[in-house]
Amino acid sequence: MRKTAIILPILLVVFLWTVTVPAQQQPMPGRSGKYDSIQLGEVTWELGQPSGGKIPVTWKVELSNTGAKDHTADLQVRFLDAQGAELFHDSVMRNKIPANGTATVSNTATVDAAQAQGIKSTKAMIRGRN
Repeated sequence: MRKTAIILPILLVVFLWTVTVPAQQQPMPGRSGKYDSIQLGEVTWELGQPSGGKIPVTWKVELSNTGAKDHTADLQVRFLDAQGAELFHDSVMRNKIPANGTATVSNTATVDAAQAQGIKSTKAMIRGRN
């Protein structure tokens, strides 16, 4: 009985902790060897006009496929501060890149003004789709 009185509160605390801890969004995994023919261009971005504490961040990047087959890939652009820490990221899924061709992928993300103004660099990653 005494064992149960000790174990039960411990289990309850562990359960409540696991339920209340927020899940962290993991970065997109790296590409596989199958998609080595896809090359990422440089990400270009610009800030729009602030409105209500938010700023639109418009970005674009060119994807080149040097292979003989069409590919479809997900693209994630991470926006980094001066120390290289991620401020936020944006993704565009199912981008079709023609064989021996290019595709320009772009999007606009509306983010908190403080985050947007802290952008110092970007990092783009792709993940191939089957």
